[in-house]
Amino acid sequence: MVIFLMLVFAIGCENTENHNREISTKELSETINSRMHEYAIALESLDTSRVAPFYVESGKFTSYFDGQRMTRKSLLEAIENLSSNLVSFKAEWDTIEVTKLGDRAALAAASFNRTYTDTAGVIINDWGTASWIWVYEDDQWRLIHGHAVHYPNE
Repeated sequence: MVIFLMLVFAIGCENTENHNREISTKELSETINSRMHEYAIALESLDTSRVAPFYVESGKFTSYFDGQRMTRKSLLEAIENLSSNLVSFKAEWDTIEVTKLGDRAALAAASFNRTYTDTAGVIINDWGTASWIWVYEDDQWRLIHGHAVHYPNE
C-alpha cells in the first residue's frame, strides 16, 4: 500500500505539456467535486459506456469493494449486470473531502447513500464510505483507484 501511494504521489508531482501549471487546492477541490458529481450521474445511468471513461485504462485501475478486488473490466461487468437487474439506481455523496496529492493527483473521500429499485419493484437502501484516487491523464481527471464499504440500512 505504501508503494502504491508513493507511486500516486510521484504521478501527481509529474508535469506534462498539457497540464504544467500548479493547480490551487481550492480549484482542485472544485474540479474533483464536479467530476464526482458527473461520476454519480454516469453510475446512476447504469450505462457502462458512460461510466468507463471515468476510469484510467485497463491494467492501471484497481478497486476494492467490500474487500473484493476488482479491475476496470470486472467493475464494468458488475455495472452491466446491475443494469439488467435494476430499474433505477440513485447515489448521493455526503460532503466530499478532497486532499491534494500533487498537481496531477487527488484523494477524494466521502460517505454515501444509495437507493436501488429492482425489476420486481423492491426498493433497497444502503450506505457506506468510499475513497477514490483521481489522476490527471489524457487531458482529464480520471479514477485510478477506488475503495468502498457498503452497509445495509436498518
